[in-house]
Amino acid sequence: AISRADPDAVAIYAADKVAKLRELRIVIATTRDYEPDREQLDHYWASLELLEARDVATPLVRQLRFELEALAILPPDATAGG
Repeated sequence: AISRADPDAVAIYAADKVAKLRELRIVIATTRDYEPDREQLDHYWASLELLEARDVATPLVRQLRFELEALAILPPDATAGG
């Protein structure tokens, strides 16, 4: 549905994904031995690909890429919070 949605709906979709990834990063940073579900992360990457394929060059899409890359490259140290 997002591949055919109007720009406002796409922006809301992207904002939702960014918010959920930020929440996930908080959980990872504050919970010992927590590892994100691979399927969940694959869903976020697929969402990003869909948004980029639509050529949606909004700050939200760039932020979604940042959040995903931050999880993949620089995951927070789960032991730092506790």
